[in-house]
Amino acid sequence: MRAHHGRQLLASLLMLAAAAAAHATVTFDDLDINVVLQADGSARFTEVWTVDHDLDSGSELFRRRDVSGTQQISDFGVTENGREYHLVSPWNVEAPVKAGRCGMIENNSFVELCWGVGSAGRHVYTISYTVTSLVRPYLNDRALINYVFCDAGNMPPRNARITISRADSAFAKDDVLHLSVNEGNAHGEFYKGKFILTAPRPMAAEEHLSMRIELPITAFAELDAGAFDMGVTASEMASPMMTDSRAGTYEMSWQARLYDFYGEWPVLSLLLAIGAVWLMFFVIKKVAIALA
Repeated sequence: MRAHHGRQLLASLLMLAAAAAAHATVTFDDLDINVVLQADGSARFTEVWTVDHDLDSGSELFRRRDVSGTQQISDFGVTENGREYHLVSPWNVEAPVKAGRCGMIENNSFVELCWGVGSAGRHVYTISYTVTSLVRPYLNDRALINYVFCDAGNMPPRNARITISRADSAFAKDDVLHLSVNEGNAHGEFYKGKFILTAPRPMAAEEHLSMRIELPITAFAELDAGAFDMGVTASEMASPMMTDSRAGTYEMSWQARLYDFYGEWPVLSLLLAIGAVWLMFFVIKKVAIALA
């Protein structure tokens, strides 16, 4: 009798596991976003998506980007294994064939960048596009970046990393007038002329990765400092990310400084670490002898 109940229990557990596996049809393993800032304040985005999915989970994937003011999305493209997807305009969500194709759905406040799935299994997609006016004038002598770079939504990535750099040259530490990230699952730092934003653990559906950066307006030679419609709006000024907007020069944490030193002087860092360990044991030995 016990064996019969045991078999029933095992069968039930296997059925539950199969049902759970059937619903877990999409795995967003890795998201790597590279943002290159241009002299006119626009930015070129290149995103690498590593996704494992089946055809039951849908026939397309998409990236939603909110736009405001003079911001526009252009030059959208998708590649996979060196193959460039065919750009379709306008994009039809009901199209019977989407494999190898991509397109945009435009709205007044957002744009959806879409591309077809094609086949089940593991895929590495590279999507690229340009966002205008990502950098805008702020406080007369400053340029501002205040942007949500990754919104997890209904397909949260397990690993996410955003790198922000300048096209013509690296930023200097003195250029960073202010740096802040959203609270929660986000870590941001300035390292070797670039801004890096990461999620230390898998993202939840309600989480996002955003960063606010203040830089000298002179860092963007072609930015129109007098363009009023490109400035920061009243609603943005009231957002949590705009608090402490007149903060002084950004200071690196001691962990970031230590890592930076190691990157510049790896051999010296190793010798200093060995010396520190030897000194610790020497002191412990002396103390032990004195107490004996």
